[in-house]
Amino acid sequence: MTDWTGLLNWSLAQVDPEPSQDVRPLSEEDRKFLMAAMESIVVDEVKRMKALIKALRLPEEAKSIKAALLEHQSQHSAQSQSQPSSNPDPDPEADARFRSLALSDIVPVEEINHKADEELEAAVVAAKEDALDELDDRVITLPMAQDFYKIGGFPVLRQTLASQKPSLQIKAAQVWSTLLQNNIQCQKWALELDVLAALMALLPADNHKLVSKALGAISSKIFLYIINIFIIFSPFLWIWMCWWC
Repeated sequence: MTDWTGLLNWSLAQVDPEPSQDVRPLSEEDRKFLMAAMESIVVDEVKRMKALIKALRLPEEAKSIKAALLEHQSQHSAQSQSQPSSNPDPDPEADARFRSLALSDIVPVEEINHKADEELEAAVVAAKEDALDELDDRVITLPMAQDFYKIGGFPVLRQTLASQKPSLQIKAAQVWSTLLQNNIQCQKWALELDVLAALMALLPADNHKLVSKALGAISSKIFLYIINIFIIFSPFLWIWMCWWC
């Protein structure tokens, strides 16, 4: 994934410190063109992560999926009747450049009676898997990992570790590993949420890949703490060695 913030910082560093004499105000037409070009390539990362969090909250059981879809249909019908001349408010986290992760787009309401329960569940699980894969790419930088916590992503991701679907547990553990790798602040937040206990609960599983991912996340979580403990106690260790020698 392109690091647009890093690219911007690098570009600003290349600016000529001597101002050019040939400077003129930007015309309205040029300004609109520039804004359109920027909006087409720059992604609001926080807004997109909010959409991914919303996808992770989707129900996984067929009965709950149907209930949520029918509730959405009822709300949409009520809104259409109360405001027939206006369009419903768009999803604030929607972005046309990415796959929609809204439940009504993953499983259209009109298909409820034409799909088996297994198909409904498989469609939602596949969408959640895509959301976790995308999330793993986005939280690889320290600022994005911390933003993910600030918008309420940690509790939702912790809950995903307890999913009944092993594929989601595996991908959630991978995201935790990415979040906690060399990120002491995220490790502190994860400690407050008792994420370690949720990861440890996965170790007795029969799925070797799941156990491997859980161990990877656990090692990412405790590595910096081990280093810090060693740094703190290293003077006492040297004194002890000198005393015995």
